[in-house]
Amino acid sequence: MPYRISDGDMELMKIRSSAAVARAAAEVKPRRRVRWAISMAMAVSMVLAVVAIWYLERPMHYELFIEQLADVPADVLYDMSVDVVEYEEDITLL
Repeated sequence: MPYRISDGDMELMKIRSSAAVARAAAEVKPRRRVRWAISMAMAVSMVLAVVAIWYLERPMHYELFIEQLADVPADVLYDMSVDVVEYEEDITLL
């Protein structure tokens, strides 16, 4: 034979080969995790955007009150204002 191999060289080659394969496989996994993390972040941000838009587009309590107040008869409004004037010390302002 033109070259000489010592007794432990074949075992060392097997160990190094399996370590190289494991190292190459380990390099691929973080890329998948990064893609997965980016996808999840985008999905969560889209859900938050949809919820925020829905929340901001719905009418507020004050706007609903004003709409309902437009439909109230004048005598009821008068009775409400009389109570406010009559019992002024009992009113709590928010």
